[in-house]
Amino acid sequence: MVVPMNKFHVFNLNTISGVLIKTLIEPLCLFWSIIVVVFSVIVYFLINAFLPGKISSASYMYLVQPLLWLNLGSFAWFGWHLTIYDKPKIKQTLLWQAVLLAFFQVAFLLLAGLLFGFGYSPYGRKFLYMLGNLMYLTAMLASVELTRAYLIISIGRRYTLLAFIFVTLFMTILNTPLDTILHWGNIPNVIQIAGRRFLPDLAENLLASLLAFVGGPVISFTYRMILHGFQWLSPILPDLDWFVSSFLGTLLPAFGMILIYNRYYAQPAVEPQPASTDHGSFVSWATVSVITLALIGLNTGLFGFRPSLVASGSMTPKYQVGDIIITRDVPASEVRVGDVISYKTNGTLVIHRVKRISTEGGQISFITQGDANTTPDPPVSIHQYQGKVVAVIPKVGWVSIFFRNVLTRLAQ
Repeated sequence: MVVPMNKFHVFNLNTISGVLIKTLIEPLCLFWSIIVVVFSVIVYFLINAFLPGKISSASYMYLVQPLLWLNLGSFAWFGWHLTIYDKPKIKQTLLWQAVLLAFFQVAFLLLAGLLFGFGYSPYGRKFLYMLGNLMYLTAMLASVELTRAYLIISIGRRYTLLAFIFVTLFMTILNTPLDTILHWGNIPNVIQIAGRRFLPDLAENLLASLLAFVGGPVISFTYRMILHGFQWLSPILPDLDWFVSSFLGTLLPAFGMILIYNRYYAQPAVEPQPASTDHGSFVSWATVSVITLALIGLNTGLFGFRPSLVASGSMTPKYQVGDIIITRDVPASEVRVGDVISYKTNGTLVIHRVKRISTEGGQISFITQGDANTTPDPPVSIHQYQGKVVAVIPKVGWVSIFFRNVLTRLAQ
């Protein structure tokens, strides 16, 4: 729909002079869209091909890349104000829904982490590193989402389906490292990369494109900032199999896209619910999300406690299959014979009782054995030691075992 131009738009486009202005500006808007696309490609290749290795990693990460993204954002910002097409206004209800969708995805990823395990974040956990990562992430996402919103509005007001397909694919590729695209390797590797990265990114970008089309860049930026902020700033992340990662990363954005599409696009004539209802819904969902994240954060090692699932009968009758045991980060020097500890061997978590403690060369090691086993385990080094068992929750883990078996069978 063509509307009067704001700021740069001084004529009513329905008048003769307005039609002339439109005739002159519309090709300029299209030309500027092409410029933004070309500049995006230039930024992509500068970041992924030409600059790495030529400057220090710190300058490249925290100075050069943000400046390149901000330059792209300035091009998109100018085009956003230049366009003659109606731009969406920020809808408060949609903003809260984008926030809830992002927290919904994060909560599901953390729940999946409880089922399949967690690993430490690959990003630096010192304050200065986290601050630098936050600044980089903010600059990058703000520029990308402003670019997305400009392109999808300038193209989508006339060719909606084409705009969604092009912008979603373009932004997905823009978010994929060049090395990943050039070195996919054999077919199984391609399937795993597509499942772990490409399909979830495609689903996330499709939802972000819909949010930008309906509510503008602030809405899509908010949604993606929460998701990527969790990935960049959380000290622990779910360590998921590629199939589970693909399943959740694709299904959850698709679910959000259906909700947003049906509410704001497929039936635009339907009035939003009263503000009081939306506010109450937001408070309810926000409360659930905060409680869920707090409980999960408490029980994943952030405060010294960690839950683990008993998956074998080696500790019967003390612990049964399906029990959840709670371990605490007790120093190895405080562990005594008879304590039950957890340790990792070949990536598997083992929960056995300490039978003997030895110290050689100042290094502590444990000899452990399952209560139901007839032979002791190989010596456990201090590097394998995870913590001391301090509590047990009987049978709760059968829910985790059930869902793990279902997802494992689906992955086969």
